[in-house]
Order: sequence, then C-alpha cells, then structure tokens
Amino acid sequence: MNIEITENIILGSIIYALSQEFGDSYNYYDEEIEQGFEKPAFHVQKIDNNSKKGYTGHQHLLTDDTYRYEIKYFTDSKDNKVKDINDKVDKLKQLFRYLEIVNFVDNKVYSKSNRINTIEVTIVDKVLHFDIVFPMRTIQYLDIDKVKTNYLTKHIINKEKEDM
Repeated sequence: MNIEITENIILGSIIYALSQEFGDSYNYYDEEIEQGFEKPAFHVQKIDNNSKKGYTGHQHLLTDDTYRYEIKYFTDSKDNKVKDINDKVDKLKQLFRYLEIVNFVDNKVYSKSNRINTIEVTIVDKVLHFDIVFPMRTIQYLDIDKVKTNYLTKHIINKEKEDM
C-alpha cells in the first residue's frame, strides 16, 4: 500500500502524538499564536526541510528529505516552572524517539514509524524549545513511456541523412 506523506500529515502526526501523550488539558497550536493564548500549550512549526533527489532507472524517483520541527512548550505553572519544563523535556525525549506518521485513507488508519535522529533542547525566557530532526525517504513511481534507445538513435541518424 502506498501511503501519501505530505507536510500537513507530518505536522498533524506530531500534534497527534503530543495530544495522545499529554491529553486534553493542554492546548495545541500549529498556526501563529496570538497574544493572550491559553496555557499550558504546545506550538509546533516546521523549521526547515532539506531535500536530495535521485533516480533509480527510469521508473522511480527517490527523495531523501531531512525535516526539522520545533515544538515549543509554554507552561502555566506559577511556582515550579523549571520543574514543569524539565518534566516535559523528559517526556518529550521518550515520546519522540520515533515519530509515528499517521495517515487516514478510506476510513482506515495507516502509519509508518520514523526514527528521530537529533533532538535539541533549549529554554529561552521560561519557554521550552524542543527541536526534532528526522530523515525520510520517499519513492515516487514515474509513469514514463519507455523509449528504445537504439531505435531512437537510428531514427535521428536516418532523419539527419534524409535532410541532407
């Protein structure tokens, strides 16, 4: 079964994993956060995507992508902000050893585990910045008519002789 993987599916998979781990008592944002938003909250955004393309014969296009996403955590704790943030770091490290890419097709759930290669954690102004980096290889099957090279070469040579 070919599973479509898009930017929105990856973003949705990250938010889905967060909501499964932390539940409904947290807010989850994937758009701009407006001032006065409700805490505790997670904000997820894509930082960048590096892509390398290659071909395997005439029928397949390989793409090796490296995705980088930032998950920000905004605590609502008044007294124990550092403890709350440190607890979230521990949970996020466990949660994002792998990212389960989840896709729904014809009311069926398909998923693909993807290993997280790099995790970077920084805390700025009592906000946790949790960056994850992971590779993903996709194969696109190309629908190209095959041309017999020998026939094409002979045709071009014969055409040039006719034009002389």
